[in-house]
Amino acid sequence: MRHSKELRELWRISDEEGDENDRISPLLTLQLTASLLILCGLGIWFAASA
Repeated sequence: MRHSKELRELWRISDEEGDENDRISPLLTLQLTASLLILCGLGIWFAASA
């Protein structure tokens, strides 16, 4: 997982500063969105072919 170190660092900084408004990186957002879209697409495709 390429983003795990980045997330751990963000969480560590957030815990130290007490700031809960930190945003995740745009690349991680893109990766999560693409993964969900692909998963939903595959689910629909498998359900339609069953």
